[in-house]
Amino acid sequence: MEEKILKYDKLVIFLVWVGIFLPHLAVLPVNIMEARNFITAREMLQDGNWLLTTMNGLPRYEKPPLPTWLTAFSAAIFGLKNIAALRFPSALMALLLIFFTRELSLHLGQSKRFALHVSLIVATSFYVIYAGRDGSWDVYAHAFMMGGIFYLYKFLSANDKLYRNALFSGIFIGLSFMSKGPVSHFALLLPFLMAYGVVFRFQSLKKKLFPLFLLLISALILSAWWPLYVYLFDRSAAETIAEIEGNAWVSNSVKSVFYYWSFFTQSGIWTIPAFVSLLYPYLKPKVSNPKVYRFMFLWTIFAVLLLSLIPEKKARYLFPVLIPLAVNLAFYIEYLFNEFKNLKRIEKLPIYLHFGILILVGLAFPIAVFKLFYRNLAFLKYWYFGASLLMVLLAVWMLFLLFKNNIPKLFYTNILLLLIVVLVAFPLGRLFYDNPDNIATRKITVAEHTFQTTTYSYGEISPEILWQYDLHKLPQVDRLKNVPDFQKATFLVNENHEEAFLSNFDSDFTIKFLMTIDVNPFAANKKNHKGRLTAKLFLIEKK
Repeated sequence: MEEKILKYDKLVIFLVWVGIFLPHLAVLPVNIMEARNFITAREMLQDGNWLLTTMNGLPRYEKPPLPTWLTAFSAAIFGLKNIAALRFPSALMALLLIFFTRELSLHLGQSKRFALHVSLIVATSFYVIYAGRDGSWDVYAHAFMMGGIFYLYKFLSANDKLYRNALFSGIFIGLSFMSKGPVSHFALLLPFLMAYGVVFRFQSLKKKLFPLFLLLISALILSAWWPLYVYLFDRSAAETIAEIEGNAWVSNSVKSVFYYWSFFTQSGIWTIPAFVSLLYPYLKPKVSNPKVYRFMFLWTIFAVLLLSLIPEKKARYLFPVLIPLAVNLAFYIEYLFNEFKNLKRIEKLPIYLHFGILILVGLAFPIAVFKLFYRNLAFLKYWYFGASLLMVLLAVWMLFLLFKNNIPKLFYTNILLLLIVVLVAFPLGRLFYDNPDNIATRKITVAEHTFQTTTYSYGEISPEILWQYDLHKLPQVDRLKNVPDFQKATFLVNENHEEAFLSNFDSDFTIKFLMTIDVNPFAANKKNHKGRLTAKLFLIEKK
């Protein structure tokens, strides 16, 4: 079985990518990060704001525009209302990330089987899946940076094709900056350089100064041209946004320095094996290449340490840590492939626990889903029955393989489990979206036609609402005099600004509350229901 998989390893990787990153891309509702990207892409296509980017007509310079350009190109081909098309470029970036991680593994001297395992682990790690199916910026930055690191490793470790490797590395590092600024430089490139310096040393670098200069210049030009353009042509807005973004890093989502030290859990289905792969004194004597294992272990730890120094912390910022962690895990998987039958019982325990949990999940799936959602299962019954049957069959098969101590087949069955979840069980996610009060923004358009008005937004409206309102912008005003020739208008107002908004009007105006716009996918009694996803629509008219 494995011989055939290895013979067609690239095809296997591609098919796993197709099965995990392409199906059901429109199932999840658009989140806040995506909404910002999608609105900016929409205004690129509608208004031509390709360089001085905007969101709801206001400057949007917080993030460089490369991911939004790619999103806009996809939207131009497949349609602005096609959510799957808007997320498709992120899926392509996930494929690029998987490809460069595979190539780096091979150039580190690892086997074709090892590189296949690394690719499959990356493709099935939780935050890689999340980012690759999400229309925000993270996967772009880290995919391009892995391209930069791959060519940088070739540049540092060999003496041939120096100028080509230096140029390609600089280009990909620059593209990473054009995706999310210096985020991946700090979280992925810097820990790579630190680990490389400790393990391999920067040997013969003096002989590579001219191609190194080419690398730095190409990266700098690609990174700096857009921020410089914005600074020259909209300096005031650029400085204001830069100050806000700088303050956010030290004031928003501030967490303890130890917040990231459960980072291995972000690998999702690989959590337990990933933890064991980090037990350096235990695993180092057992791996096939201790030097490369040490390099990847240090890369992982340095990345976590650097991220821990930043006051602002979010779980998704751990995405770049999962890349070197996947290589650590592949060393552990390789060891299990070769030695599992000879291990002591206590050494087998983590693997029994890992697959035992997956078996229990597979067996419990039909009961748990039915118990939680039996009232609403009718319209998704075929997905439910299909997913239940496959999950139970797979659980029984994994139990059989576990008794046989067949780690290779268990590993590939682990991948198959993820494929089944995405292909067959993922549509059941719609069952969580149960808000009976959901009133989409198309109701605003109905009100505009009924009362013959233009709608304005007062104060900041959530990007998710702005994205759904897809006919035109909702010009933002903070005082009534900013509305030209005001006689009658409709206003969308966040509940936090309602009192300030109503204070603008005296007895010369009639005020009529029309409706509450609520784009929450979750009901009001659920903890995931967010107040910022609601806004009130008022009709204001001069008497």
